[in-house]
Amino acid sequence: LVFLVIFGVQLIVKASAVMSVVILVASFTMYFIAIHNHTGEIAQAFATSDPKVGIGIWKTLVYSGFQCVAAPSMIAASSIINVKGAKKASLLGWLMNGLALSVSCIMLLGYHAEIPADQMTLPNLYICRTLGIGVLSVCYQVSLFFAFISTCVTTIFTMVQKYENKIFANSISNLKIRRVIVAVIVIIVCMCVSMIGLTNIIKYAYGYCGYLGLIAITIPALTIGHKKNKEYIAFVARDDSMLPLLGTEDTAIIEKCSSIKNNKIYLLINDDKLLIRKILILDNNEYELEPLNPYFPKEKATDLHIIGKVIRVEMKSAFL
Repeated sequence: LVFLVIFGVQLIVKASAVMSVVILVASFTMYFIAIHNHTGEIAQAFATSDPKVGIGIWKTLVYSGFQCVAAPSMIAASSIINVKGAKKASLLGWLMNGLALSVSCIMLLGYHAEIPADQMTLPNLYICRTLGIGVLSVCYQVSLFFAFISTCVTTIFTMVQKYENKIFANSISNLKIRRVIVAVIVIIVCMCVSMIGLTNIIKYAYGYCGYLGLIAITIPALTIGHKKNKEYIAFVARDDSMLPLLGTEDTAIIEKCSSIKNNKIYLLINDDKLLIRKILILDNNEYELEPLNPYFPKEKATDLHIIGKVIRVEMKSAFL
């Protein structure tokens, strides 16, 4: 974990991509084989069960709330997020948390009567072992390990990115050493939490996170947030290219628009990068993107995707 997080975002992206592919391939292979072996039991479960639609909807909302708790981690890593990456992450998230979960639930309908009580914490792993396919069992266990690791890497990496320039920044000049220190601290905290036990974490912590996410993120996002997101967004700066207006970790409030006025400051996408720049309109449908900090280079562009105009700045950097 420490090795993955100290060498920067590119290694994290590549490692996460490999782990995601292994998880999806191993999981869906196991799901389809298990469903094929118990089609009769699954059909009987659908025919004889008494569907509780209200409970199903409630559980779905709570699970979505739990997944939304990951939003702060995504925001913390926003310096590496672009439109293309966000679309890929959405598709992958749907495959891993939507489609895969639905297929897994269908599989469990055919096996729920066979799973011992002491195997209910990880029922899919028990089913995989009962299939009697050695290679698949090994692959699924490796993918399960990767699932835990990928979650740990995301958590540790975002914490490292947030605190690498705050902890021992004056006393330790080597960035990689500071990253190691932050990563080790986070791992120790996670190990202490793990002492509670996997069953208790799944039963209580996941549930409470779901309720918290539902109240703090899902419901506001679907009600007042939906309206506000149509008009305004917030952007956290990850460098000092717009000083003195906007420094690292300062927040810019953006009013969404698509038109451009000369000499105004906008949040925009250029070459698949999310930037805040002052735009100067040149001849021949060309634009100059000017950072306010003279130590950052100016750029020229012909095709811009304007997200919105900067209307206000909240300067956190002024108090650091």
